Amino acid sequence: MILSRVIDHVKKQHWTGAVIELVIVILGVFIGLQANNWNQNRLKHLRSHGYMVRIRGDLEDDVAQLQKRIVFWTAVSKQGRIAIAYAEKGDMASSSSWITLRATEVWRFTYNATAYGELRSAGELELIADLSVRSALSDYYITNVVRRGPGFYLLLPKYRETVRGAVPSSLMQYYWKA
Repeated sequence: MILSRVIDHVKKQHWTGAVIELVIVILGVFIGLQANNWNQNRLKHLRSHGYMVRIRGDLEDDVAQLQKRIVFWTAVSKQGRIAIAYAEKGDMASSSSWITLRATEVWRFTYNATAYGELRSAGELELIADLSVRSALSDYYITNVVRRGPGFYLLLPKYRETVRGAVPSSLMQYYWKA
C-alpha cells in the first residue's frame, strides 16, 4: 500500500510526498527494530538477574554448608586428638568409649555449582556484565569445583580406614543406629 503510494508520487513527480512516504517507512522499520532490541535487552537482563539470584543462592548454600562442616570437623579433630592421646599415653579425657570411633566420622562436602554450570554450559557467561564478578565467579568455580573436584573433599583419612577396619560390623551397625 505504501509502496504503491510512493510509486504514484514518483510517477506524478511529487518528490516531497515520495520522500515523506520513504521517511515514514524507514522510521517505522527503525522504530520496530529498536523496540525489538529493547525487548531483547530486557529479556537478557531478566535472564541475567535470574541466574545471579540462583548463583547467589548456591554461594549462600556453600557458605552455610561449609560453616556446618567447620563445626563438625572441629569436633571430630578434637575427638581425634583425645583418641591419639589415649593411644599414645593411655589418657582418657572423656568417659565415652566411643571417642575413637567418633574421631573417624567424615561429613563430605561438594560445592553447589548448579546455576553457574547451567550458565557456562549454555555459553551465556556474558549475561554477567560486570567483568570483575564474572572473573571472581570463574575463579571460585574453576578452582574449587573443576580443579579440585569433589574428590578433594571425598578423601577418607587412613586413620578412619584403620579404626573402622578393626571395628566389627555389628558394633558399627549399633553405632550408626545410636
